[in-house]
Amino acid sequence: MKLLFEIDDSVWPILCDALAAPKTLAALATILPLPVRLQTPKIAGAHIYWQAPLLCDLEAGADIMSLAPGAFLYWPERQFLEILFAPLQQETASVTALGTLEDSGRVAEIARLGDRVRETAGVRPMTGVLRLAEGQDLPAPVAEVPRVSELAALHICRNEIWQAPPPELADLIADRGILHPAGPVLFAESEARGLHELLWWMRRDGSPVVLQGAAPVAIDKAAARLGGFCHLTSCAEVLTGISDLLRSGKVPAADVIDETILYLGGLSAWLDTAIPWNAVNEAFRTATEPQKDLPS
Repeated sequence: MKLLFEIDDSVWPILCDALAAPKTLAALATILPLPVRLQTPKIAGAHIYWQAPLLCDLEAGADIMSLAPGAFLYWPERQFLEILFAPLQQETASVTALGTLEDSGRVAEIARLGDRVRETAGVRPMTGVLRLAEGQDLPAPVAEVPRVSELAALHICRNEIWQAPPPELADLIADRGILHPAGPVLFAESEARGLHELLWWMRRDGSPVVLQGAAPVAIDKAAARLGGFCHLTSCAEVLTGISDLLRSGKVPAADVIDETILYLGGLSAWLDTAIPWNAVNEAFRTATEPQKDLPS
């Protein structure tokens, strides 16, 4: 399978091995063309990535540190699609290797794109599209399973968050209160990301006591923080509704958790791309520079 990764006027063909990860690539093909909103890495460093509404289990797992520059991969735990452009600084993760850049000589272009993403994060988002190359057919669509009304409503919320950010986010970014907007936006991103990852682990556990007992408590806690401290009231209302739905037992808990993970993936992506991470990091470095001279 051949994909085209497009940003501005640049196009990078990606060759994917359908035999290596058939389930993940089949699922990816059904959501193409996929809008791309690039995010900047905060730990691993040498890759570009973007969130995708793609919930797949690990397939033919590979150690991310073993993959070569130019590798195209899917990280199930966070629903990230990524392209590596150099050895990573630090990462411990098993990922699904999907393919590589068709022309390995263009890895340097991805590295330069990574620099642009880092420098413009939170100020000028880098957007593009991932699509199938011409002459390739999409797989036959899977018939939609009829949804009970409660799950259908959650599905709508999930789709909406992938289309547009929370309505309160723009006002939150414009807030000039004491340590605003950095405090609430950074904490909101951390809260959404933390719950997103925790629910993935709960999904993997799969036991009823976790999905219907522990998950609602974790969701309630995050809703309280996002609404009461970070002023994202619409997100808090969605999460509270999810918690109530899980406790009601009206819908299979596993289905609710899957939709919630995808909802949180969309939310955390909006929050992540609203933060000028490079400027935050440079300010942190500058502020802590005097500490180097302090006695240990």
